[in-house]
Amino acid sequence: MHRIDTSTAQKDKFGAGKNGFTGGNPQTGELPTALNAEFFDSVQEEIASIIEEAGITLSSASNNQLLA
Repeated sequence: MHRIDTSTAQKDKFGAGKNGFTGGNPQTGELPTALNAEFFDSVQEEIASIIEEAGITLSSASNNQLLA
């Protein structure tokens, strides 16, 4: 897993080296945090690995597999 690291991420939002997201501010020209495939892949695989390690087959029809 990794924290968002695109050029528009909010640097050090949660402490040194801990970037976060921002919605931007159109009045000041601040852009919202750009999202990229690497970040989404990281989140997906972190969650999927927990579910699969529990012996559960991933299913798009279920929204409670992480809880299970």
